[in-house]
Amino acid sequence: MAKAVIFDKDGVLVLTEEIYFRAFRDSVKKFGGTKEFTWEHHYYYIGVPTSETFFAIRNEYGLTVNFDEFVEDYRNGYRRIIKEEGLKAVDGVEKMLLELKGESIPFGIGTGGGRKSTELTLKKARIFEYFKVIVTADDVSQGKPHPETFLLAAKKLGVNPHDCVVIGDAINDVLGAKSAGMKMIAITDKSYIEDPELASPDLEVKKFSDITVDMIKSI
Repeated sequence: MAKAVIFDKDGVLVLTEEIYFRAFRDSVKKFGGTKEFTWEHHYYYIGVPTSETFFAIRNEYGLTVNFDEFVEDYRNGYRRIIKEEGLKAVDGVEKMLLELKGESIPFGIGTGGGRKSTELTLKKARIFEYFKVIVTADDVSQGKPHPETFLLAAKKLGVNPHDCVVIGDAINDVLGAKSAGMKMIAITDKSYIEDPELASPDLEVKKFSDITVDMIKSI
């Protein structure tokens, strides 16, 4: 029986991936990208720290800008979009967090985002106060799909990794969770790309609100 839950943040708790994609695409274009940064390419790097994404795509897109300048522009971009358009928690998230708290099941976040952006989005979505354990890209040396993010979250929650369930929406979440020896529930919405040759989740749901506490406890 699962004793703790670790949530990915972007696309699971808050619908930020489209915002991050738009901001990253705009920065690639601004700094001389030789082709358009596509959603398919963005999806491949979901959960991966921005620094790793930048250095992985820099040559392919013909970028000559340095990382510091690029990431400052990118972060200013998504902060501007969030400020202008706002941000809401995914349907069913607050209800789930209250139920987990009521049953004394510890939970936390394991995200590839940085500390500042993570806190910004959680506060904008009005769910920041629920989380005592938040592991970000700033806390680990290796991002997803490496298991370090989830393993550190389990340690901070005081729970054995084998007793944790990860809830995510990307193949990097699946790979990281399974490498950590954890159970995994994948939200397989229209953006989810399955790769059973690498790893498969233990359960699949179409949307966050399909997940129940009983489902988590029984996995």
